[in-house]
Amino acid sequence: MKAKLVWEIEQIIKKKKMTRAAAAKVMGINQPKVSALMRRKLEGFSVERLIHFLNDLGMDIDIVVRQKPLLRKQAVISVYNDIGRGHPKRIPMIAKTR
Repeated sequence: MKAKLVWEIEQIIKKKKMTRAAAAKVMGINQPKVSALMRRKLEGFSVERLIHFLNDLGMDIDIVVRQKPLLRKQAVISVYNDIGRGHPKRIPMIAKTR
């Protein structure tokens, strides 16, 4: 989940043509932490914190919980991106079984 959220953050920063320093200022962190995110160094970044970064970058976040289909063995976590597309882009991620 963290990796998918960081991917979204990176795409937004690229789309907005922001420098890492500018992104750091918007997200309220220092530039080395932005660089760490871009290098996928996710230690110290909770899912909640990454969601706040997305909010800081001007994104709304929707979390939807629903029953998985009975025929599918595992539940999934999906991140959707509908930036400028009109139709959400699904980025599926299979959840770990318990």
